[in-house]
Amino acid sequence: MSSFSKTFLIYGVSKGLGKAIAELLQDSIDTVYGVSRSAPESIDNLKLSDNAKVILIGST
Repeated sequence: MSSFSKTFLIYGVSKGLGKAIAELLQDSIDTVYGVSRSAPESIDNLKLSDNAKVILIGST
């Protein structure tokens, strides 16, 4: 058993490839940090599981 946690930083999580990667990794990774320049409404469209630990960071 590993004592290391898995953390990913993904840019562009509101759409496209970044969104797909965030949705794919959320169940197998401890923490996913997502960065998006889009409006908060587009971030709401992410399909996240109940146990996901995703922190969304707005970037301008």
